[in-house]
Amino acid sequence: MSTDDEYPDFAAFLAARLNDDEAMANACHGAPWSVDMRGMIHVKAKPGDPQRWQELGLVAEFENLEYADHVVRWDPARVLAAVKAKREILRRYDLRRRDELDGKPWASAASIAAFENVILLLTTVYADHPDYKQEWAGSFKPAS
Repeated sequence: MSTDDEYPDFAAFLAARLNDDEAMANACHGAPWSVDMRGMIHVKAKPGDPQRWQELGLVAEFENLEYADHVVRWDPARVLAAVKAKREILRRYDLRRRDELDGKPWASAASIAAFENVILLLTTVYADHPDYKQEWAGSFKPAS
């Protein structure tokens, strides 16, 4: 991402939250999980997966199968995939901003506004974070 002083704080905020999410998922070894019919969540290691995944085993146990299914849906592997996709949005936004600064004709204000709207929407997931600014929630930019 860009390091210039003009970089919007909402984009930097999102990048920082993605770093947090990535660190948390990696702390759980980035492993995919599965749930059995008893609500027990296990690391879903296959032959060829990292040895550390194969050694993990039981992750958690839930009395409510729906809760277990929900937790498995957000396993570390899925979180890492989501982080990767959102970082790609930030990367493309940064490229588009650089193109605009360089006067490239395809970098229109409307395309940059569209990227900014997407990034602003992505920040709302972290609205409970102390660094989140409530004005971001209502600052979507019209694409002209």
